[in-house]
Amino acid sequence: MLGRWPSQGSSAGWTEAVWAEAMLRRPVDEGHPPNTGPNGLIIGCDVARFGDDFTSVVVRRGGAVLHHETHNGWSTARTAGRLKQLAAEFGAPGEDARLVEILIDDDGVGGGVVDQADGYCFLPVSGAERAIARDAYPNRRSELWFAAAERAADGRLDVSRLSAGSQRLIQRQVMAPTWKLDSQGRRVVEAKAETKRRIGRSPDDADALNLAFAAVARLVVDREMHVVFWGDRGDSLTGLES
Repeated sequence: MLGRWPSQGSSAGWTEAVWAEAMLRRPVDEGHPPNTGPNGLIIGCDVARFGDDFTSVVVRRGGAVLHHETHNGWSTARTAGRLKQLAAEFGAPGEDARLVEILIDDDGVGGGVVDQADGYCFLPVSGAERAIARDAYPNRRSELWFAAAERAADGRLDVSRLSAGSQRLIQRQVMAPTWKLDSQGRRVVEAKAETKRRIGRSPDDADALNLAFAAVARLVVDREMHVVFWGDRGDSLTGLES
């Protein structure tokens, strides 16, 4: 009896083995200049839609998750202000808080937070929009769930610095959703309401984690003024529409 955790399961990509990998402490890679590349400071925020849901925030640099918090009953103005505060609080010396990428769930009331960017880099992400890998997922929400799980399985997502309470909360939520294949053979994660019905709480904290690690098209100009697009790992993104 080797006692090995299964590497795959029926949930949305996360298993006990994947979570154990995410709990391993890894160094914070700050090899890139501030605000550039995948090692810049990035914040993910899932904004509460209803009274019993939570506004959740995850801060990460590279693969290391540095901070998590969750609040109930916050206004969009208070959320926008807190995100700006966190960008300054966790910024490296010389890192401009206004350039920190803050990825915000733009479905529902999240748009009200995005509208209060006031010069900060608030990037809207809609789970209902088409996935980047359209042959694999029908929407961005499904893609984000699997992308985070695959990062963790590859050893590129580290939650070891979070409090024990945050770790338990996020673990329960990332393990909860089920998924199925649609008629085109694409992986579809169940609706958020279904997960909430089963576990008694909306997976807002897991969604904030997914947003913090979301791949988005970033416009980069190199020293020779060549324009390139890069994704979450610094590689070129293909199939993106302007």
